Amino acid sequence: MKSTRSSKQHKLLGDFMNVLIDALLRLSWIMILLPKFFHSQAHAKVTIDDDTGYFVDPQGFIKLFHGINCVHKVAPFYFPKLLDPHSFRVLRDWGINVIRLEFNWIALKPQENEISREYLDIIETIIDNAGLYGVYIIIDLHQDGLSKRLGAIDAVPNWFMDKIKRPPYLFQYPWPLTKDPSKSQWFLTYATYESAHVFESIYKNVSGIWNYFAEYWMITTSRFGKKDNVLGYNLINEPPPGNFYLNPFLLLPNNAGHSLLSFYDYLVNVIRQTDKNTLIFYESVTYGIYFPFVNGIPGTGIQRVPGLLQDETARKKSVLSYHYYCWLLESTPSTENMPSWKRYLCDKLLLNYAFNNARSIVKYTGGGRFLTEFGLCLPDGNPDSINTVECNAVMSAADRNFESWTYWDGNELFPNLIVDNISLRSFSRTYPQSTAGQPVKLRFDVDSGVFYYAFVPTQKYCTNVDAALLVAEIFVPMSIHYPYGVRTRFVPEQLYYKMYENNTNLMFVYAPCTLINTNIELMEITIIPNQTQYKHSDNNYSHLPTYSKSVSILSTRSSKQHKLLGDFMNVLIDALLRLSWIMILLPKFFHSQAHAKVTIDDDTGYFVDPQGFIKLFHGINCVHKVAPFYFPKLLDPHSFRVLRDWGINVIRLEFNWIALKPQENEISREYLDIIETIIDNAGLYGVYIIIDLHQDGLSKRLGAIDAVPNWFMDKIKRPPYLFQYPWPLTKDPSKSQWFLTYATYESAHVFESIYKNVSGIWNYFAEYWMITTSRFGKKDNVLGYNLINEPPPGNFYLNPFLLLPSKFQVCNILVVLFLNIFIILLYSLFHVF
Repeated sequence: MKSTRSSKQHKLLGDFMNVLIDALLRLSWIMILLPKFFHSQAHAKVTIDDDTGYFVDPQGFIKLFHGINCVHKVAPFYFPKLLDPHSFRVLRDWGINVIRLEFNWIALKPQENEISREYLDIIETIIDNAGLYGVYIIIDLHQDGLSKRLGAIDAVPNWFMDKIKRPPYLFQYPWPLTKDPSKSQWFLTYATYESAHVFESIYKNVSGIWNYFAEYWMITTSRFGKKDNVLGYNLINEPPPGNFYLNPFLLLPNNAGHSLLSFYDYLVNVIRQTDKNTLIFYESVTYGIYFPFVNGIPGTGIQRVPGLLQDETARKKSVLSYHYYCWLLESTPSTENMPSWKRYLCDKLLLNYAFNNARSIVKYTGGGRFLTEFGLCLPDGNPDSINTVECNAVMSAADRNFESWTYWDGNELFPNLIVDNISLRSFSRTYPQSTAGQPVKLRFDVDSGVFYYAFVPTQKYCTNVDAALLVAEIFVPMSIHYPYGVRTRFVPEQLYYKMYENNTNLMFVYAPCTLINTNIELMEITIIPNQTQYKHSDNNYSHLPTYSKSVSILSTRSSKQHKLLGDFMNVLIDALLRLSWIMILLPKFFHSQAHAKVTIDDDTGYFVDPQGFIKLFHGINCVHKVAPFYFPKLLDPHSFRVLRDWGINVIRLEFNWIALKPQENEISREYLDIIETIIDNAGLYGVYIIIDLHQDGLSKRLGAIDAVPNWFMDKIKRPPYLFQYPWPLTKDPSKSQWFLTYATYESAHVFESIYKNVSGIWNYFAEYWMITTSRFGKKDNVLGYNLINEPPPGNFYLNPFLLLPSKFQVCNILVVLFLNIFIILLYSLFHVF
């Protein structure tokens, strides 16, 4: 074993550590002052322009949003990746500047008198992480069928459903259906009587049911209302019409809209008690967007924005949230080529009608509009597939209509937060995120990368003729559409742009004050890609101060702020230059050393790392036996920093089989991602991981907590009825005596079947460990695999000797017993003679 490390490494390490310390000292005061410049400007509340319905920030810039839905309908009710701020940096670099985020009612209030502070903290962390990278949040009370009692996924707590009286037994779910709809036809649950009855009860405020919605929104607004990057509240997702069995006319959206508006008025008034400014996103019944005006009334049936009767400024703070899906595509696999007749019906007729109708409705009611869902597609590289054609058609139509959107849904993108995700060529589009003017024309060709934008500038006068004003911020996905740079054409040609180092995908377009003062009527921006790396690129990467996104939209600043900003930015740049070479060299010193695989010394049995150092571990067990089968705090890297500072350098981490494979033919990629995030977080702070197949009694069928999936237990033939659990016990052991479950015959029988590989049961264990090692085996900080926790002996009822740890011990006992008897006999004979 090596007792020393090379002196050369120590010398080099010392050299750049001196520079590191110096650079960090230079940065420290900047970290104190920086928030004073940027925090007050970041994500100030957005409003709606009265005349155009566009989103407008407090500086008067028109905003356009591209985003995704993040709706996690089952525990833990959020995407763990969003707890990592880097995920939002990736999304920002794709051009995502908004997320429609589910705030799940079940997770918030699992019991009527219980509020989950932990879930509130998690959602707040996600919102704050988004804010770090200029991403706005729409908080969404999401439901798709409301409850398991109605054949859907639970979106409201069971205690809430208990407040609504069920219909007579004959009409209870699934009547008039004869069975549950399939997963792909979940929407048929809305056709059941009980579903219609429940929503009617909600809209009519039966038993004061609105009070519970009010409480949900009061908690939401009190906790998140002051966060500048919370763009809006989506009151409820895709509300159905009500009890159309009692009143068939409710199927007409103009009638359903009347019921919804009363409900919405109440919710808006509740929200405005604690939050006067955040936007309200409201929806009609889903198909209302396709209905024309009748007698001057919008097809949605919602004739004014919610809350207008109590707040005359409500139009400035209300947004029609609508969804577009072409139903013709639901019967065809989305990977198939899209026939021309479907292109015409979906993308020429229905799509354009939906956009035009939404614009007409908002012109009538006031407020803004937002395409909060579209999908049934995920661009797959085939230019003729439904996946590619439909998604590109919707986003191109959104460009033409200057419409903001959030794609359904983020689940498709999260597993692949990498730049070579084929779908990114469609989703990561060049578009104007902020404009000091009124849009006239917006086009982006996803195939060629050619972008054109024309707008009428609103700034008509500039006092400082030597200055320039920011007129537009254009998101330009350089690595995706412009790998060799861009060429630009501006009209007027005096326009120019800069791209700052903190976000090289954002183009800031400026107009000199001399141009502004000429009352220019139209500005045009054209961006095209360089075709090869050898052609001239007019990229203008500035080494001026690296403004944050929200600050960059300001057209002017006080000279005092500019001076102070310039002073410490000079120090920041100098410090970052000093750090830059360290960032290059640092991995060479530490990556090969950190967590390289540990072995066992033959002579001593000690743990030894590849450098020959003997390792000693102090750690804890992290075993979360019930859903979500992990500790959410471990998704925060800071938790491992705390553990490291306590001296914890190893964790024995449960990798739960149920969470990994809830069904025999299903592998949870999400759970794999979660565990990988935890392992990687541990590695950041030098903490090793022992992956543990944990069990304490194996299964609920054996009186314990489930540690293996039910489908696995189905593989093992049960013993005769007389000997089934809990025989020979007469009842379940108490929780504190759970270990007595091992004394039951069926438990002994099951473990015997496992050890004897009955019905090839070992294959399922093999699959578990194959998945585990394939995903985590190359991670340097994975110390080992714990094959199974605390295995019991087997079927000791059939073979009592199994209670002894080894058959050899039986022999040893017999030999010792024989020797003792022999010695006693000799002793007796000796004394006799």
